[in-house]
Amino acid sequence: MTFTKIDITTWKRKEIFEFYQNAVPCSYSLTTNIDLNSFLSRIQQNRLRFYPVFVWHLSSAFRQIPEFHYSFNENNELGYYDIMHPSSVFFNKETELFGAIWTEYSDNLQQFLQNYHNDMEKFYPPRSFTPKPAPANCFHISNIPFFSFTSFHLHLPKGGSYLTPIFTLGKIDRRKKTMPLALQVHHSACDGYHIGKFLNCLQTLLDKFK
Repeated sequence: MTFTKIDITTWKRKEIFEFYQNAVPCSYSLTTNIDLNSFLSRIQQNRLRFYPVFVWHLSSAFRQIPEFHYSFNENNELGYYDIMHPSSVFFNKETELFGAIWTEYSDNLQQFLQNYHNDMEKFYPPRSFTPKPAPANCFHISNIPFFSFTSFHLHLPKGGSYLTPIFTLGKIDRRKKTMPLALQVHHSACDGYHIGKFLNCLQTLLDKFK
């Protein structure tokens, strides 16, 4: 893990960053439907589990957007991480509580699936909220497979220093083969343009999966 500090005095985003950190501090959210037609067919053909393979694709698209990697470190210095690992929530049916388990990202799908499998063997079902404490360079994915939704919002009244996007997955519509995906981002770190790049990249990766 490498954290590179940003010199805000020469940063091209300086004016926008300071405006949405100081003058009008705000985050924003949006919900869209992801087309899973081709992806679900490939998952079934290859006899793979949907969730870990989808998380890998989401993480791969995430990596393509530098603006998603912005963060403040433990010294409150602005910068970015060279790599970010997904942390997902998992439900414990016995306790009716959930926990967050992170998995080390790899550009290689098979390696990531092995990492995921190892984590599930050790920590699933989660017996605490963080059975595997996450490093600083993680981003968070919530999964709500119990129902679908057309809008989902997180309220972060003290989230001005949290710049990393947060993702929420909903229930798959098996008839339409779509799934709602909600994103929560801080406006000082990224704009709608960057969300559009991410969504296009994610959809392309899903459509091309073999």
